[in-house]
Amino acid sequence: MWCDCGAANGTAGFAAEWWNKARAEGRQVAINSRCGISEAADFDTPEYQTFASAQQRKWESNRGMDPYSYGYNRETKPEEYMNATTIVYSLVDMVSKNGNFLLDIGPRADGTIVQAEMDNLREAGKWIKSHEEAIFNTTYWFVQSEIPGGPDVRFTQTDEAFYTVFLEKPLVIDGWVTIQAPVPVVKGDVISLLSIEGGEDLEWKSVGLGTEHGLKIKVDEALIEADQFAWVFKVLYAA
Repeated sequence: MWCDCGAANGTAGFAAEWWNKARAEGRQVAINSRCGISEAADFDTPEYQTFASAQQRKWESNRGMDPYSYGYNRETKPEEYMNATTIVYSLVDMVSKNGNFLLDIGPRADGTIVQAEMDNLREAGKWIKSHEEAIFNTTYWFVQSEIPGGPDVRFTQTDEAFYTVFLEKPLVIDGWVTIQAPVPVVKGDVISLLSIEGGEDLEWKSVGLGTEHGLKIKVDEALIEADQFAWVFKVLYAA
């Protein structure tokens, strides 16, 4: 159940019947934090914002592709709509912090969508499709969400793999990319640059100890140049 700001006290009026009906039908349901009783909500709904770190409680940030409106604004210029880079960045950032990304696309009165929005969505969609395993059905990393002082990196994980997502082009120094974080990788695990041909089974080594623990991955600069928007290093855990 997704209430908006007009339902500040709506929970008392409908929720009991709605929950009871769902239970009787054996359905799993969820309700957001805008329905009037925050304690009963399953997830929070910040608007046009994110968090600095992962949240234990689920949340969903909503924003429009148009910077000024959730609806159609004829004055908005094509270059002002959210571009593919920002779509990918926002999605990765939110998912890595236990959130969802609710993106509004304001159509015209006849239901058509602005060409710039379609182009940017399709461009972002290509990246998302080829890197989807690092996004969908993943969860946040409880150790840390970002690397203090940079680079701009996020983390996601499943039971089978760990993903480090660079939201800026990784810096290759002497053939190595460094991740200054205690990435969970041990002998026998396989590291790859996700979705890039030639990026399979990369050489790697752990460096440092304790709070200075990190990971170095040997990768050719050409492989980094083969991707865009975000770069995903996958650790596939040994069976």
